[in-house]
Amino acid sequence: ADHYNLLTPSYNAKGGRLFSLEELLLIKGYSIDVFKKLRPHITVWAVGPININTASEEVLTSLSDDMTPSSARAIIERRDEEPFRHSSELNTVAGLDSETVIKLQLITTTISSVFKITSRAEARGAIREVEAIGKGGLIAYWRER
Repeated sequence: ADHYNLLTPSYNAKGGRLFSLEELLLIKGYSIDVFKKLRPHITVWAVGPININTASEEVLTSLSDDMTPSSARAIIERRDEEPFRHSSELNTVAGLDSETVIKLQLITTTISSVFKITSRAEARGAIREVEAIGKGGLIAYWRER
């Protein structure tokens, strides 16, 4: 906490959950370069298992030391043919051994409860962007630019 008080301008450490990804930039050690690399793959709105039907190749690869980019691509190819109904169906993916499938079943799901909605409109030279996070049927976050 002393680190933040020595900055100009100084501020107190939040010590709580984040409400936007941009808040990561206020945490010691998160540079804009790190932020830009992480941003497409993380959220502050969901906690729990990763949805294998929507996760990027990078996220899938990060789920286990046994996951390779080629095994992540195999999962994506399989879900593009037919979405997974349950994580146990990972055993149908060529190249995944049973031990890896068991590990992945513990940390993955096929259901999402958080959705990001982005809208951009242009009219008469004006541009308006809106970003919303839907969670549990409610709007959890809304930002206009």
